[in-house]
Amino acid sequence: MHSIILNKLAKRILKGLAAVFLVFALFDLKNSNADSFDSIPTVIECLILISFSIYYFYEQLKDPNNLFLYNTANFWIVVGIILFFSGNFFLFIYSQSSSNLPNWRNTFTIINGVCVLLEYILFLVAFIIAKNASKNLKSNLIVKKPGLQY
Repeated sequence: MHSIILNKLAKRILKGLAAVFLVFALFDLKNSNADSFDSIPTVIECLILISFSIYYFYEQLKDPNNLFLYNTANFWIVVGIILFFSGNFFLFIYSQSSSNLPNWRNTFTIINGVCVLLEYILFLVAFIIAKNASKNLKSNLIVKKPGLQY
């Protein structure tokens, strides 16, 4: 996210939030046992990534030069991040209190699996777009020398 957000203040906030989250997650990891799932750090991570993804779209839509935003790899990666974390947001919230329910494991697996699959498909689209963009860039950089036959 840091490399695609343009506003310097937003980059500083992102660095600060990442540091706060890291300290919080390490503290939580130290104080939890291995058998339980603490959803608070995961929910905080979801909120941070969703909010900065929405801010990315705000920046991109403000820029009049971005007519075809969906033709960039960044767009598809950010959409994948939004779909994954918004799809799993309430699942992560309820997983701490519902993990003892009999059908919870199946429900968690299905919802998380669908979100992961959608994320991977969108990342694949981003990689294909990035590969095509790099091919176009390489072909535009080749300069033909005068007098040589190709």
